[in-house]
Amino acid sequence: MEQPIYITGAGIISAIGVGKDEVLHSLLKGESGIAPLRHLDTIHKHLPAGEVKWSDAQMREHLGLDSEFQANRTSLMGSIALREALDDAGLKPEDVDYINVHGTSTHVGDISEAKAIKDVFGDAAYKLNISSTKSMTGHLLGAAGAVEAMVAVLSVKNDIIPPTINHEEGDNDEEIDYNLNFTFNKAQKREVRAAISNTFGFGGHNACVAFKKYAE
Repeated sequence: MEQPIYITGAGIISAIGVGKDEVLHSLLKGESGIAPLRHLDTIHKHLPAGEVKWSDAQMREHLGLDSEFQANRTSLMGSIALREALDDAGLKPEDVDYINVHGTSTHVGDISEAKAIKDVFGDAAYKLNISSTKSMTGHLLGAAGAVEAMVAVLSVKNDIIPPTINHEEGDNDEEIDYNLNFTFNKAQKREVRAAISNTFGFGGHNACVAFKKYAE
């Protein structure tokens, strides 16, 4: 199978695997980087001439993938996981001050996760901080959940919210509510009574872990 490579906005190497009769879309293991493009004749069968850098949304539209269905499904599963975490921890939405989101900077993932937070937290969603530390670490794959859980613990311990870096003015998605505080580009100091770490992994694994300050 030939695999021409392109670089996504997530800073993660993705590929279109091209077989004889089908096009497969998949996320490959990797971090941000530059890769040589090969098999240009194959690429040009599926992309307009000369166009080799597309956004995730453009690629999905071109390939006919149903991103709306996937976003709704992912948002529903995220909502269920968040609600169960709050219930297990005995927390109310207004008790949480920070969410370390799964936040892979993909069109479907970011929209669905933001919708899930608004669905579960309601008005309280606008009072807490949200950030994706993958903006600094890249996607750590199997280690992502553990590392981001530690980040959530440290935010509770030190009352500091780590930022979502590399966000630029105008770099917005019209389907995301930017009245939410995504902690863009600079850490914020605030009391963090409780924090949640979201891990919505590759195989549809949905896990939310809640941490709160210890009290006698």
